[in-house]
Amino acid sequence: MLNQPELTQQALDILRSVDNFQWYFIPLLAFVVYVYFTEVAKKNWRGIAAGLSLYMVHWFYEIINALMLILFAGILRWI
Repeated sequence: MLNQPELTQQALDILRSVDNFQWYFIPLLAFVVYVYFTEVAKKNWRGIAAGLSLYMVHWFYEIINALMLILFAGILRWI
């Protein structure tokens, strides 16, 4: 039930496809960069730390997911 390498491969193919790229991402990224620079100008270090902490939690989750993919022969956490 859990070991479904064909579904894992399908998910990886979808993830690596550029067909899913949407152009609204670029203005959204520009807005995030603007907000961070505004917070730096205001010296709101707690707000910056909160945003970066959320980003680091996401990276931690992705690293755990990748390790499970490698260690358990194709089982991803979100499948």
